[in-house]
Amino acid sequence: MGCTRGSAKIDSSLSLSPSFLPLSLFSTRSSIPQLNMEETLELMPKPSSSLNLSTLPPDIIRIIIIMEKDSMDSMRLISRSWNSLVVEYLKDAHNKLPLERLHLHRILPPAEMQTVTRRVGGPIGLWISDRQLVQPPRKPQVHIHAVIPKGYEKRIGVNKWLTIHQKFPEAIEVAPEPQKFVESVPYKRILVYFLILIASVISPFAAFLSFKSPWALAIGPLVGLILSPLILCLRDSKETRNDQYRSARFARFISSFSRLESLILDGVYDPFDPYFDSTTSTFGDIHIDRMLLGASECDMGLRKRIIKLTRKHNIQHVAVIIRKCTSFDIRKFVIEIVRISATVSIYEDNTNTSDNRDNKYFDMSKDYWIAMIQYMKKEGILLKLTSSEDDNFNDEICSTRVCACISNRIDDCELGNRDYSFTERGFT
Repeated sequence: MGCTRGSAKIDSSLSLSPSFLPLSLFSTRSSIPQLNMEETLELMPKPSSSLNLSTLPPDIIRIIIIMEKDSMDSMRLISRSWNSLVVEYLKDAHNKLPLERLHLHRILPPAEMQTVTRRVGGPIGLWISDRQLVQPPRKPQVHIHAVIPKGYEKRIGVNKWLTIHQKFPEAIEVAPEPQKFVESVPYKRILVYFLILIASVISPFAAFLSFKSPWALAIGPLVGLILSPLILCLRDSKETRNDQYRSARFARFISSFSRLESLILDGVYDPFDPYFDSTTSTFGDIHIDRMLLGASECDMGLRKRIIKLTRKHNIQHVAVIIRKCTSFDIRKFVIEIVRISATVSIYEDNTNTSDNRDNKYFDMSKDYWIAMIQYMKKEGILLKLTSSEDDNFNDEICSTRVCACISNRIDDCELGNRDYSFTERGFT
């Protein structure tokens, strides 16, 4: 169909495209414009360069971190901004999950058969040698087991310093090599001091005999005074760095979780054992729901540590297994700990229990505890006791000989509470 001069006609040869207007208007006098390909390419926008992850906006980076939690280690290597945002995400308590259970246990090495030489028959008697069981020196290594939520493997260092011990549907039990937090073999350091002292005393005379000069008497002690501190500093600094590294690594592990549901501390053998303080000092300020402590004797030093730990971490339930109850002032301990904790369970282990203690609770008569229950009631504290000799004692729940439950809330005080064992899963 033709068109009159000056009118527009439809160019039907142009293909319909969503990116172009299908109607082209031009004068009949002019021909269809011919586009130069080179000019067309120059008019088109040049493609942008490759995407630079380091320059992404912080909001976009935060979204990527949330979507790819398993790749946080790689993200931290992209740039400083990525590293700071990943650290910010990890520090936020809302982005952390609770640590289900943590078991810290210090195991003494087994006794070994060694040849022991001893004198018989007094100071002028004979020396004889025989084979005896000898307990090796105590090693300050702590065995660690933890039940962590699934998906935390890369965040806490599984396959680096932690290995998978067991797998559960929604959790994993991990365990590292036995850790050393403090040095508890001071006799080795004393031995080094003694050897250096002997060397400092002998060296002047050895130098005098060798050089036949009075100056040697002064040079020997001078060399000893210079070398001794240097050797000790180098030795101690290396051990200190290793201990600090292990403690810092374990502290980072604890800080990766929002709270600790169950803590088990086992292997406290004596009040001078540094195991308790060295391990709990790495916990930071994490909240702990329950704590089970196994100790040989609940003496004054251990009671102070329990109260301090309970107050610092706001522990709601404390269970203590005592293997020795001599001079156990339970009244003062109970009043102090109940003020800061809701429930306290105390168990007397039945190991090495003699027959003459069957009618006693923690080496105290029943009459004593009847009076104690009345005293606690006046203080607003509920105290319940049960023994293996009682008819209502449930040995399926409580494997110890005596169980005591103390609480400032009546509903929470249950004898033979299942929190004693903490054996829901793991730690086989």
